Amino acid sequence: MANPKKRKWIVVCVLLVSFFLLIKFLFTSFLSEETDYAGARPNSIAILKVEGIITESEEILEKIRNIKENKNIKAVIIRINSPGGLVAPSQEIYRELKRLKEDNLKFVVASMETIAASGGYYIACAADTIVASPGTLTASIGVKMDFANLEEFYKWAKIKPYTLTSGKFKNVGSPNREMSSEEKKLLQDMIENIYQQFKNTVLESRKEKIDEQKLSEVADGRVMTGEQAHQVGLVDSLGTLEDAVYEAQKLAGITGKPHVIYPKKKKHSLLSYILESENLVENITSRLFLYTKTLPAWMY
Repeated sequence: MANPKKRKWIVVCVLLVSFFLLIKFLFTSFLSEETDYAGARPNSIAILKVEGIITESEEILEKIRNIKENKNIKAVIIRINSPGGLVAPSQEIYRELKRLKEDNLKFVVASMETIAASGGYYIACAADTIVASPGTLTASIGVKMDFANLEEFYKWAKIKPYTLTSGKFKNVGSPNREMSSEEKKLLQDMIENIYQQFKNTVLESRKEKIDEQKLSEVADGRVMTGEQAHQVGLVDSLGTLEDAVYEAQKLAGITGKPHVIYPKKKKHSLLSYILESENLVENITSRLFLYTKTLPAWMY
């Protein structure tokens, strides 16, 4: 057995190595995408990525604002790889892209990657033209809300929850009890209203490609391939990102090889993110609240 002094030095050495590894990790730089499209030359085409579940819009909106201010950017490709998400952020991104076209005369092309469904498809409707791969999963035009009744679980766990409210609908969707028929109707009416908003947006943006009757037939929440969506008029053409670049080039009247630009990459360290995140705890808390609350409606 090692003597106590030797064991003590081993522990000290392990702690020192661990400490220096932690410091190295905190200060190690890694690349992250920024909002600035620095380096855009005249007649540039900007790539704007929409990825993952859509739970907020501010990051995308900031990039759109940056594109608006850049006079060298003549067209934008929204590269979508998203299954959808919350209603309001999807609508905000859609409306800002529409303004980008109308106020700044920049052309917008949607390029669908693996999946561009529900809220992802909603955003694509803001584009002048939509390009999808034949195997892209898209459409899923619909709205849903998820609820759970934990009443029997509470009984099993011998828990008696109590809720005080100011009105009969304030506690609608509570997991503590069965939902009343009146509450179900209230929520169903709300879902139908949001669903109609979704359909109206598709009809407005695709009016030359699909009529209301045909849209009603396919807007039942079903997921479609890019090829199927093209056949019914939800997608304009089938192709890759390169095809989307060609479409943007044609719309903007850019001659020669276009300059395609992504948001610049900036180096950060984990420590810098921690120090720069003034509302870190607040952001984490709000995210947890968002995912645990039962009421948000999803275009998903």
